[in-house]
Amino acid sequence: MPTRLLLVDGDPAVQRMVELVAQSLELDASCFKDAITALDAIGRLKPALVIADYRMTGATFIAFCERIAGMELASPPPIVTLAAAEDQFDEAELRFLGVKAFVRKPPQPDTLHDTIRQLCTDLGLTPATPKISGQALPPGSADLADLVAREVGRQLPLFLQAELPGQIARAYPREDMTLIAMEAVQQALPDISHQLLADLKPMIQERVKEVTERLMRELIDKRVAERSSDCRDRGV
Repeated sequence: MPTRLLLVDGDPAVQRMVELVAQSLELDASCFKDAITALDAIGRLKPALVIADYRMTGATFIAFCERIAGMELASPPPIVTLAAAEDQFDEAELRFLGVKAFVRKPPQPDTLHDTIRQLCTDLGLTPATPKISGQALPPGSADLADLVAREVGRQLPLFLQAELPGQIARAYPREDMTLIAMEAVQQALPDISHQLLADLKPMIQERVKEVTERLMRELIDKRVAERSSDCRDRGV
């Protein structure tokens, strides 16, 4: 039987993101807009993990956690809180009530993925290798950015060695000046590469984040369209 996680959040974008991340880990996701319907479902579905908006409708977050703790479940599910930067709460109190992780809203796909995967590991579950449409997902946009930056750092000195002689020759047409400039640049090449990479890395990280989020949104929209088409075909 697939492992189930349950989301309480009224934002359709968050619901779609959680569904897609869950699918990438081969988990079942059930999404609810408010605390009342979610609490009823928890008793029936007995999810392994609950993700909940701190500002949920239908109950306060603390009351929601207390209700889960009071249910007759073999093991109360760990709770992940989706909280905005301005939300104020006592973290120790929430942890006492069963909250195991805190994710900033709006949640980022890679952060949500890594949090769910880690909690599954802690629970002794074995989430699948994350895949979407048969392609493995990167462990996170931050990891991918570091990977790209390392590859750029490896290739940059080779690129500079290949391109700089021509640039120097054009800047210093006299042969004696070209040789002097070439020698100076060759000695400084490690420092030049290091400084260029330091300047490029923030841009690489930002671009990787943008591309990852764009692809995630496109995949989410595609999955939603496929489900809607399937429901229409079945007359649901």
